[in-house]
Amino acid sequence: MTAPANWYPDPSAPHQVRYWDGAQWTQHVSVAPAPVPYAVRPRLFYALTKSMAIASIAMAGCVVLLQLLAAVFVWPGNRAVEDKFVAGGDIMDVLTTYDAVSALKFLLLFPAAYIVTCMWLWGVRRNAEALNPIARHVRERGWVWGSWVCPVVSLWFPFQIVRDVQAATNPHGRRTALIGWWWAAFLVLNLTLNAYSLRGSAGNDLAEIKAFDAIAGIGEVIGLLVSLAAGTLWAAIVLRIERNQAALLAGR
Repeated sequence: MTAPANWYPDPSAPHQVRYWDGAQWTQHVSVAPAPVPYAVRPRLFYALTKSMAIASIAMAGCVVLLQLLAAVFVWPGNRAVEDKFVAGGDIMDVLTTYDAVSALKFLLLFPAAYIVTCMWLWGVRRNAEALNPIARHVRERGWVWGSWVCPVVSLWFPFQIVRDVQAATNPHGRRTALIGWWWAAFLVLNLTLNAYSLRGSAGNDLAEIKAFDAIAGIGEVIGLLVSLAAGTLWAAIVLRIERNQAALLAGR
């Protein structure tokens, strides 16, 4: 009678464990101890993340709402800039509703969304490590906070963190393409955020100002569509991770 499928000490390397599929050794190895059953620790050990999950989804919805307002008010804002230029005034003195919406988005909403989302992600990462100790996370837990704001690595570190948390507590141990689509939409959204800096940024030629304003307007419309896609995908990812972790914690 052969041993049941499980992780066992690797006969060829005592410092690691290797997965036995019930008939033969597989190529799957880990330096960590053999996995313990899910949710064997006291319930109070796990982070309570439901409220932060709801808040993170709500923040994504607020981003979509402000992006909608930006896409609406960018056009009258552009006209105000062009009228100021024709009148011989300084276009940098023009303050419009679009400017107010953009300031609210950059100075208040984005920092709040960053804090809430990182608090949620920190909790589910801690839960994932407790529920599945041998799951591989390519980034240390500290990158939950740092990955979003560090130059260059912010282009892929957050994606890896969310991907690994989802895979660690997926009942089938699989990754999902949903996270890849979300991250692609998120990166495109970040590109469209430069639209605000383009509005009215041209020099002393009205045609050039109109061209830059048109680009800014189109950028805000694209940003609205992309933010809607990114927000919807993010909500689906958050709910999936919450559902998987709750099921494992309940012993199902």
